[in-house]
Amino acid sequence: PAGNNQNNPPPAVNNPVPFALTPNLVNVNDVIDYSTKEGMLLFKTATDPLPVSYDGESRNIILFIEEVKARAQSSGWSNIVSFTVGADTLNIFNDHGRYTMDQLNAHVATYVNTNTRAAQNSMQMYLCLSKSITDEGKAKLANEAASYTINGITSGPLFFKLMVSKAIVDNNSTTSHLKEQLASL
Repeated sequence: PAGNNQNNPPPAVNNPVPFALTPNLVNVNDVIDYSTKEGMLLFKTATDPLPVSYDGESRNIILFIEEVKARAQSSGWSNIVSFTVGADTLNIFNDHGRYTMDQLNAHVATYVNTNTRAAQNSMQMYLCLSKSITDEGKAKLANEAASYTINGITSGPLFFKLMVSKAIVDNNSTTSHLKEQLASL
């Protein structure tokens, strides 16, 4: 009968709401307005401590990296965790042994002093990492601020590289020392 629309699909609705998997991924390239309640909430969720703390040892470094990687994904930090070296696109989590601190520093220098979302993301990452360190981890990173600071601004990716390097180098040094001790027996 006329007027029975049971078989007709509903009319298309032009929905202006942007889709994102997490709130931090909405308009991921736009600067966050931290003067708003929403901006402050995004900042807080991105900079909260991780469930796994960095202690400077290698025993939990893989788990720590996975936690940072998950936070990066949910917080929209993709524009600071991947960068190009030559023909290669590297990711600070998956390729941390394939790039140098100088190469990462060159990438960070392109945005750290800008009014961009990348600069905001870098600071978010730094604050998240700095809240996720034990006293033992802090001791291993003491006096290293110059390696993760550019023009007085701290960098999350550079701080992450330093943290991972310290844990892995310490592990390799310990292994070498133990091998020497076994050989001397």
